[in-house]
Amino acid sequence: MIDTAKPYISTTQQETASLPDPNTLLARDVYERLYALIDEAQNEASKALKVPDQDFDSLRAHNAALIDGARGTGKSTVLVNLPAYLKQRASARHEQRQKSSHFEHDLAVQNKDLLARVHILKPVDPTLLEEHDDLFLHVIVAAVLSDSQVQHSQHDEPKYRAMLRALEDLAHGLESVDAQKEERGLDKLRSFIGNRQLNSKVHAFFRSVLTLLGKDLLVLTIDDVDTALDRAYENLEVVRRYLNTPLVLPIISGDLNLYFEVIWREFQGKIVKPTPKYKEEKANELAIALAIEYQRKVLPVPNRMRMPDIAEYLSDFQIELRSSKIDDRGESIASLGAFHAWLKGFIAGPVNELENSRLALPIPSIRALTQLIRFCGQDRLLEKLPSELRKAKSVLAAKRAGQLASDIKSELVDRFEADYANVTLAKDRDFRPVYKAFADAIREMDRQGRVHTESGISLIEIRRISQRLRELFGSEAEAGATCLVLEAMQHWYSANPSNGSILATPLFQPLRHANSEYESFKKPDSLNWGDALANQLPGYWLDEMTSHEVLVPYPVPESGRWGRLDLKITNSVKDPQDRLLMKLLTHSNYYSQSSRGTKVNIGRLFELLVTSLVRDVSTQDVINIMNRAPFHSTSMLAPTKTQHVAADIDPIEDGESTLEPSLIEPIQQLVELIKAWRVRQQLEYVRFSPWLVYNVFNKVFNQAQFFNRNLRIESNDTYAKTVFQIGLHAFYSIWSACGSFEKGPLFGLPASISTVNLDRPRNFEQNTLFRQNILPFFPQDGNNESDVAFYGKAMRAATYYLGSHPLREWLERAVNSRGGVDEATSIMATNVSDEPDVSELANRHLRRLLGLPSNRATPMLKSLEASLLKLEEDQAKKIINEMHEKYPETEALRRLERAYGKAPTELSRSN
Repeated sequence: MIDTAKPYISTTQQETASLPDPNTLLARDVYERLYALIDEAQNEASKALKVPDQDFDSLRAHNAALIDGARGTGKSTVLVNLPAYLKQRASARHEQRQKSSHFEHDLAVQNKDLLARVHILKPVDPTLLEEHDDLFLHVIVAAVLSDSQVQHSQHDEPKYRAMLRALEDLAHGLESVDAQKEERGLDKLRSFIGNRQLNSKVHAFFRSVLTLLGKDLLVLTIDDVDTALDRAYENLEVVRRYLNTPLVLPIISGDLNLYFEVIWREFQGKIVKPTPKYKEEKANELAIALAIEYQRKVLPVPNRMRMPDIAEYLSDFQIELRSSKIDDRGESIASLGAFHAWLKGFIAGPVNELENSRLALPIPSIRALTQLIRFCGQDRLLEKLPSELRKAKSVLAAKRAGQLASDIKSELVDRFEADYANVTLAKDRDFRPVYKAFADAIREMDRQGRVHTESGISLIEIRRISQRLRELFGSEAEAGATCLVLEAMQHWYSANPSNGSILATPLFQPLRHANSEYESFKKPDSLNWGDALANQLPGYWLDEMTSHEVLVPYPVPESGRWGRLDLKITNSVKDPQDRLLMKLLTHSNYYSQSSRGTKVNIGRLFELLVTSLVRDVSTQDVINIMNRAPFHSTSMLAPTKTQHVAADIDPIEDGESTLEPSLIEPIQQLVELIKAWRVRQQLEYVRFSPWLVYNVFNKVFNQAQFFNRNLRIESNDTYAKTVFQIGLHAFYSIWSACGSFEKGPLFGLPASISTVNLDRPRNFEQNTLFRQNILPFFPQDGNNESDVAFYGKAMRAATYYLGSHPLREWLERAVNSRGGVDEATSIMATNVSDEPDVSELANRHLRRLLGLPSNRATPMLKSLEASLLKLEEDQAKKIINEMHEKYPETEALRRLERAYGKAPTELSRSN
């Protein structure tokens, strides 16, 4: 049953400041603070009414309240709905107090009496001030006189006539203010005297209005004084001069930072204008100091309240979304916090937000949020949300509702996460029981007839939702990255996928960001490729790229490794699969105007892997990929094939040509293997995130600048081996990069990843990249029936699926058949940015943890034992656990564990 007391946002409510149901008012803390200020002001006003008008100077005080917030944060809504909220609050309190003690009942009466003693005017809009008017006070007085309750009180003739007399006196005072500009001499002096008495007349006028209404306090709400920037300071001056009566509580909405800018610039101009030689820096300092004190006086700090930041609403699981109409509370769809988390997961995918991979949704204000929800409600998008989303009580549960199959509950992952965390703290760190418990639960579900389903919503709905969201977010300047992802989703899951590249979408095509459809978006990055590609591409093109602004960062295009792929090398590669791999990884390319050579690039391999994850691969897909220049290579992006390399290479006779007939059979074989792999892994039910693939692409191609440098392959004898090693290195880099962006709490795993760089693909399964980023998802032995495999498949992690990809087997076999990775003449870069290797990092980290001197050698056993004896046992275990997480399979960890094995008895005696 729906909780009618919960705050909610209606999916069908038109955009309006007036909300009929007080439960749709979200800024509860602001309303409560306003209630307290009104209560306090009413007490002071009731006392002031007992003091004669002539003693106004003894009563005046600055008590204005400020609702601070940027545009679109809901300030106007607060002002408009303040009476309704106070009425609801009093009614709720009254009902509650009736069941409580007499003392509490008295408080309820007090709450009810407060509403009876206060009159709240409709918000006054400063922008209504006409150009020929010069005093905001005119608008305020007009707002009071046009108030419906004031109009209805005309039947009380004595009090109404008294108000008219006070109004006439006030009008004479206002005339005196206007007359000061024109009059001279004695007349001007009389005007000054009239002006001096104006604030007393304002006080008397408000007093007469309250007497007419039978109230103690007039609450004057003023909406966005800062909106009329040309008069903002003058309008604040009206508040300072004339609304300092205790009978009126001005409640002003606006942006405090903008007020400050208006005020200090006003003061700065008055300081500098009469004294042009006044030092500007000193004038600024003085103006800022004066502005701070001015704000403190007119808008007292205790009376300021800040509208909630949009992030507070978006993370709130108490606010509901309801498919309600004005006269119907309707049905609860989900909490706002759950909807936002699901939507973020829908767009960004299972990215853990590490290594600058966070994609924030472009929802800058409460107005933008309500428009988004109404937009989704109108288009019936919310009806397709996963059923698990309705029950989600946390961000992770909501995201899992979109990532996992509907029959895998978030609670199952929570149990896995808790068990995993406990084992992490244990001495033996045996995770096998954790995976077994999870896998047994999945096996039991399979025995009961589990039906595999798409992740949350169908591909048809994915296309529709992504298209509609792209239309909505297209008006947000900060939405560039989000819109690129939504466009990629439409491209990937098109109803009729063409033979075009899966990566032929602006998210992976930075040069298309100059198109007109992206002009309105902010572009925080540029393509600074000049230094990395100097002497490789035309200078004029690189100069143009430096000023080419883009919506998201991009790696330097891959230049690749040069070589000469002649018939001798081609004929030496006998195996058809290897010949296909050679074709996939190399392509003919002009490197000077008169000759050509071949380059080794990883772009085709990357494109084929991504395509196989997203959809079925056809023979024509593979042929098209091989006939195109490699993805994100200099050959693809540069407007000419004219390139240069330091070493001279003889031209070859045969250039890029049509596909060899001998490759058709291995292509068909690869396509069939990929098809069988997709069926086995049930990838038709899995949706992959373009944002995840973008982050993997960015990371891998940055690393490719080091393991596939723009150098020459020196020997024809090592050409094929070099090519296959680069291909395998690229596959491992892609695989581990997926793990580095997927591993995290969404899947019940700690957000601890390895960020070391792959030196060479030799013994990859012993590398920390495999053990930390991949092993949690994929079994080391590759057994599809293992507990880890059940877990990885249930999580729908790309890291799991890539482990059994046919291209991995082909590349590993091609390298191993040629003697494996040649360490003596390794073609791989040692470490990106000349970072130290893993063992050195492990030694440094262990020494830092133990407080040992920071040399590079692995600490000796004796020094380790001595350091451990100085620690409590839980401290020693914590250090070992941290080394396991960050540097497994290193000599430093092995020595640490041997030292700990000798020291426990002494450790326990020392405690």
